[in-house]
Amino acid sequence: MGALDLGPLNLDVLGLVVDLSAIDLDVRGETGPGNLLGNLVCAVAGIFDRGGPLTPVAGLLDRLL
Repeated sequence: MGALDLGPLNLDVLGLVVDLSAIDLDVRGETGPGNLLGNLVCAVAGIFDRGGPLTPVAGLLDRLL
């Protein structure tokens, strides 16, 4: 499950003004047959797991910084 917490947003773009209060969004992917979007969400989230496929890239970026 992932969580996205956004504070209040105030946008003014070419005269279109949008004021949005704080938002808490929880997203959960359910895996299994027929759950295409849930399987995709879980697969993408798994990329960022410790020991996942992006671990060597993160190590390389750490060394560069």
